[in-house]
Amino acid sequence: MVGEIKIENVSKSFTNPDGSVVNALNGVNLDIEPGSFISLIGPSGCGKTTLLRAIAGLGLAVFTEDSIAHLGKIERPLRIIDQWVYHNRLYRAAQFVSEMPSLELVQLTSFGCGLDAVTADQVDEILRAKSRMYTLIKIDEGSNLGAVRIRIRSLIAAVKERRRNKRKVEIKSSAYNRVVFTEEMKKDYNITKIDKYYQKNNE
Repeated sequence: MVGEIKIENVSKSFTNPDGSVVNALNGVNLDIEPGSFISLIGPSGCGKTTLLRAIAGLGLAVFTEDSIAHLGKIERPLRIIDQWVYHNRLYRAAQFVSEMPSLELVQLTSFGCGLDAVTADQVDEILRAKSRMYTLIKIDEGSNLGAVRIRIRSLIAAVKERRRNKRKVEIKSSAYNRVVFTEEMKKDYNITKIDKYYQKNNE
């Protein structure tokens, strides 16, 4: 049986780009008995969707990476070779999110090793180039939803703080500047010294 839902004095407001505030919910109270079926009816803009999102979670709309990846164009070259379809899609999604102030990226990963670690580092690099935050949640954390909620709430709080302070952010290309190792550079790098050490001891 569906559990009881109780809402007490819930309010929610949004700030428009021009600074004006819209009160979507104002002191809403609602009791839904177990097993009940209800409908929220009202004109457009009265707060129905906002209330449902507040009930369902943390008031966020969620998009999967495949729903926005086609909108992003990767700034190449990347630090890694992205020959896998999923990872390429993830990088394009990250690129799109990095250029959209109203979006944030939360990546779900398995154990954070091997290819997952490489992918996470590349996504982080794409977002950092545009001074954006990167939130990584491991699958094993999913068994503790309280911890996941704390991570998401922390992200929401950081976004609000960023908007409130209106701080100037540094925006640069996420393309990786590859350095070509030349013959002249050998004398300045430890790799040469290590190589000479092994040559000396293997003669």
